Amino acid sequence: MTYNPQSGTNWPAGLETGTSFAGIIAAFNDIRVDRGETPKEYPENFGGVISAIQDLLDLGNVTMSEFPPNWELTDDGNGNITGGAFSFTPRDGHLWFDTRTGRLMVWDTNAYYQTNGADGLTAVSANQPTREVEGALWFNNLTQTLYIYYSNTWNVALSVNPVSLPALTLSTDTQTYYGTVNPLLVNVSQFTPATSADRNQSVLNRWIIQAVRELDQAVVDLDAEAIAPAAASAPSSPTEGDLYFNTTDLNLYVYNTISGTAAWRHSINPTNFSDDRLKSKDGQLDGALDKLDGINAFYYYENDLAKSLGFRNTQRQLGLSAQELSAVLPEVVSLAAFDRELDPETGEFKSRSEKKYLTVDYEKLSAFSLQALKELDDKVDHKADQIDLDVLTQELLAKINATGKLTETKLEDLADYIGDVDNYASKVDLNETNELIEELQKRIDSVDNKEIDLSALATKESVSTSIEEVKDSLINLHKSSEIYVDQRIELVKELIPPIDEVASKENVKKDIDRLQKKIKDQKFLSQKGGDIFGRFEIKNSDVELPTFDFSATASDSQKALRFKSNTGDETVVDFGTTESFWEYAWEFTAKEDFCWNGPSGKVFSIDHSGAACTKLIIGQFSENNERGRVVHNHVDVGERLHAYQTTFEGIRAALANSEDFETFKQKATRYLKEV
Repeated sequence: MTYNPQSGTNWPAGLETGTSFAGIIAAFNDIRVDRGETPKEYPENFGGVISAIQDLLDLGNVTMSEFPPNWELTDDGNGNITGGAFSFTPRDGHLWFDTRTGRLMVWDTNAYYQTNGADGLTAVSANQPTREVEGALWFNNLTQTLYIYYSNTWNVALSVNPVSLPALTLSTDTQTYYGTVNPLLVNVSQFTPATSADRNQSVLNRWIIQAVRELDQAVVDLDAEAIAPAAASAPSSPTEGDLYFNTTDLNLYVYNTISGTAAWRHSINPTNFSDDRLKSKDGQLDGALDKLDGINAFYYYENDLAKSLGFRNTQRQLGLSAQELSAVLPEVVSLAAFDRELDPETGEFKSRSEKKYLTVDYEKLSAFSLQALKELDDKVDHKADQIDLDVLTQELLAKINATGKLTETKLEDLADYIGDVDNYASKVDLNETNELIEELQKRIDSVDNKEIDLSALATKESVSTSIEEVKDSLINLHKSSEIYVDQRIELVKELIPPIDEVASKENVKKDIDRLQKKIKDQKFLSQKGGDIFGRFEIKNSDVELPTFDFSATASDSQKALRFKSNTGDETVVDFGTTESFWEYAWEFTAKEDFCWNGPSGKVFSIDHSGAACTKLIIGQFSENNERGRVVHNHVDVGERLHAYQTTFEGIRAALANSEDFETFKQKATRYLKEV
């Protein structure tokens, strides 16, 4: 199929591409070549298309360089530039910003022309320019004449008549302003030229330099004066705002008028006082020790923000947090002095930066510290007053009553659990029962260990041997004539074992079956394993220890758990460690689906073909809150891929439907903004 425009129109290599990614990239290289740029190699995938689009957008910008695009310099072989020529003729309308002159140029027919008309450099030559715009300037360097182009011709703007700027006469207004009208020049000499000829720019320049020197000396002299004189007594003739440092009490004072009365006042917190006659008390400070729980002293260094505000202490410091104190003791927290200014509308201080930087009045903290020490002293000396005792008594009674009710409830529960005591065995019965239980436990342990002692029971061989021995004895006794019949009978009785002491195989089997039934009924679990019936409810009394522990050896964790899949096939799933280092694995062989199901159904799944999910979010985790998981700066991968796909489809459509580069650029930019 042939497309119009066909890829490769300007870049022949593009003719070999089809409708794949390579065809899109070939179309971009066609545009690059058409605009005087060299083609580039891009990966034939979405990444290559994105890079080509970004480069193509850059092509829409004006070329900025010392020389025009495609201009190749020529030299004499020794590095000396002799000229140049275009390797590729720019198209009409191409823009180029000349970084040497700071002018924007446009190509028209056969040359670049300045786009901003007459606002250009003055042409300097012996011959007039052949092509110009209204307002252009041309200086004839032979006749020293400046021309301006208007009404389609060059007109003389200025002939050769040089003027000396230093000797340029000052205007009357300038002379009047500096000579008589300006009375503010109190620290420098007045500008008073001796003669009319001296009233020029050169004399004024010299006077300005002299005035700056005199002003600089005045500043030096002012710095030498003591801003706050130090003495044992105050100056005798102060003015409003004067400072004075008293060397006796080591305080700084300012002369200030308050309510019509002028006086020397402390410059540091002049409004602080402690006289009871000046105070209307508003209650006692209680709970100082409780407030201390919300205050923490700490070491700190001034951070970058503090340095940006002018603080320069690099040492380790000790202090408190104004924000913490504000929560428990707001009376000692105020706006920091460096961020405080008076609001003319309210007459109160406000934040100059609107950041509301805070400071702590450590002097006021002394009252708080004193109260906290008193409360601590009361606790140490056990000086609780009657009110405290009453409160404690009420609390104790309440706890006793609550404990009594709880005990009564527990006793009732216990009574219900025990039932009628008449149904229970007596002490004698219990003793006999305990003996039987102990005997049964021994027999259970013996059976559990597979070591049942049958040595006390007669075996088939021993019984046969005894019978043979009895038979031999009878024959011998019968043959003996020295022993009477009665004696032989007694001897025979002695040799025959009591029938009660001889156990048959049937008796042994019944005892074993009876014991196994008791073990099964009691649901005993052997140390070597067995079947479990019913359910377990685990109550872990130590959260520091695992409920199920497979960590004795590495092999103990292999196939730690096994599950039967919900299917007619004989398939199972194992979980545990494997023979590979650091590996834990779910081992399965069929169509098992390991998934996470929420209220709305399945949200994540893994089977033999891989992982799948309804929504994939990438971001930074924070600690969970009461609403569950917290993810910051997250990206929804599905939404982002959908946006990319939509953008690529839009760019592909724009490339197919645009008739020129500007139209394509506008459409592509519109789609890229959506990403």
